[in-house]
Amino acid sequence: MKRKLFIIIPVLFTFFIFSCSIVIKDPETLNINLNPGVDTIEVNQEFKDAGATATLEGDSHPVSIIFSNVDITSVGTYEIVYQTKYNNITLETKRYVDVIDSTSPIITINPGIDTIVKNTEWIDEGVSVNDNSKLEVTITTEGYVTPSQIGEYHIIYTATDIYGNESSITRFVYVIEN
Repeated sequence: MKRKLFIIIPVLFTFFIFSCSIVIKDPETLNINLNPGVDTIEVNQEFKDAGATATLEGDSHPVSIIFSNVDITSVGTYEIVYQTKYNNITLETKRYVDVIDSTSPIITINPGIDTIVKNTEWIDEGVSVNDNSKLEVTITTEGYVTPSQIGEYHIIYTATDIYGNESSITRFVYVIEN
């Protein structure tokens, strides 16, 4: 008859008991608010987001930006969405940013010969224009010069951007006797 031998090796298990206190805050006190800030800017100017603040039982709570489509290079209304979470509660708030163009184009007279002798040719050297939108600007010219008549002439240049902002400048041309 064969006998089976069992060997039992005692294993010592040590249990550690940790004591922790978990503070559960009232999720109903979670709140999110926009910080005051500049929300209307000129096209192509820097925008600094003032952000949002969240609190939970009066203490600061993390806020994330979950969406932003702000484009400072294009006129329009954009939004930024902020979010805060605690337990099963998620709060969001939105900031609307208006990018506008209310700045007139800057118009400068190009250098030229603007005093001519009677019966000689006057060449209009025109103007240079710079606009904050960096988009097309329309330039219109009003006035004329009659080289055969002595006198002072006014050439008015008007620059208008695509948003209707305009500025004007006047070139003075003199026709003199030789």
